[in-house]
Amino acid sequence: MQALGILYATGGIVAMALNIFVAIFMCRDKSMRNPTQIFMIQLAISDCMALFGFWVLPGFLMVTDAWDPDSFWIKLMAYSDGAGYRFAAYFMLFIAFSRWAAIAKVQSVLSFLNKKGVLMISVLLWTVICAVYSPFLYYPDSFQIYGESGFY
Repeated sequence: MQALGILYATGGIVAMALNIFVAIFMCRDKSMRNPTQIFMIQLAISDCMALFGFWVLPGFLMVTDAWDPDSFWIKLMAYSDGAGYRFAAYFMLFIAFSRWAAIAKVQSVLSFLNKKGVLMISVLLWTVICAVYSPFLYYPDSFQIYGESGFY
């Protein structure tokens, strides 16, 4: 079980490092500061969050044999896994939407997809999803609820 845990954690850490590299690369290149790339940066960050909850933390817990359903690490795993995947799904949707608007040249949509509009969408999405998944951090039986409710 420990070898599998080491494999999980290593794979998750490598994938997180690559997502961070993508985000840094896109932030540094000024020509990549359009709405689609901004959503892609946030997609890379949300992927890191999901990888942390689905690969790194389970790997860490397998190596240390710390699978206590009431521990903070299990709650953090449920939170980051669930919220990370929701972020990723919505950011992929916004990427597709911004590409469609640019190709179809829909002016009413393009006028909203400026820096201020993208910032508003991003802040609203991060706030709502973090608030929705915050009970996983403090609810005593969050792992059982997470597994039984079909949030996977």
